[in-house]
Amino acid sequence: MLSQMSTLQREVQVALFLHCLDDDALKAYNGFFFLSPELDRSVSDIIAKFDSFVIGEVNETYERFVFNNHAQKDTETFEGFYSDLRRLVKTCNYCDKCLDSILRDRIVQGVWHKDIQGDLLKIHSLTLLKAIDVCKAAENADRHRQTMNMTSQVSTAVNAVTTAKCAYRSAGATGPPTPLCSARCKYCGRQHEMLKSKCPAFGKECGKCCGRNHFASMCKSSRKANVNNLESSDSKSEPVWVNTIHHCPAKLVWCKMIVNQTPVAFLIDSGASVNVLPKRHAKNLIPSTTSLSFGGSSLSCVGKTREPILLPVSSCDM
Repeated sequence: MLSQMSTLQREVQVALFLHCLDDDALKAYNGFFFLSPELDRSVSDIIAKFDSFVIGEVNETYERFVFNNHAQKDTETFEGFYSDLRRLVKTCNYCDKCLDSILRDRIVQGVWHKDIQGDLLKIHSLTLLKAIDVCKAAENADRHRQTMNMTSQVSTAVNAVTTAKCAYRSAGATGPPTPLCSARCKYCGRQHEMLKSKCPAFGKECGKCCGRNHFASMCKSSRKANVNNLESSDSKSEPVWVNTIHHCPAKLVWCKMIVNQTPVAFLIDSGASVNVLPKRHAKNLIPSTTSLSFGGSSLSCVGKTREPILLPVSSCDM
């Protein structure tokens, strides 16, 4: 019935249209003010009232300002740009006869790509349909060009990897292939043909791990240090290293000495440049005015004292 609505009388068309409205729409319709009598109203008049009710008052000057300043974004497709123009021009109240030329001019002025804009300006008697075809064709061509360039870049990268590999030449029907190119060797670190006889590290002993067939500079193993921890103490003039061994697989050699009538255990040959006392013992020492020096310069000490030291017989624990 609705598909044949245009063939019906105006009163029947209005009645069918109002019959399809819900309660809220009927309430809005009953509040509309029409200049024409009810019998002279058409469906177009009712739809115009609903448009005015939903959209509200339209500022024609502002709507045209928004339309004339709308431009395509650099990431926007032409289809999206043209759809926005068609939507914005509806509220501008332009004449239907000049609508196509206005859209054409806005496309030429607002298209993002300047090359496309130049192509449009070159066309004599440009129409809206011709402008749309030119913009779509240019956008598709740019998309195809990018795809072809990506394919070309991938092919170039594959060719570069292929040419970097060793080229092999057949030595005969029964002979093995012979390598022709040279590369950086992982055993000696030098550039030579990939043959054992050409490698200077072949048959040599590594100075780092004592392995064979590679140099120490290309060794992938590392020796474990026997000393687990190394502590350093610096003076103002000359560095003095104090080594503390926290773990040693061999048996330690200690020697008990009498210091101011107090037995103190000393580690024999600790490897330190100076002899030291624990801090807990140094706190109990009586300060002395004697200046300690090493190499003509003063040493920073926790405490200073002069004590008689006695080495008892058989005091070493071997």
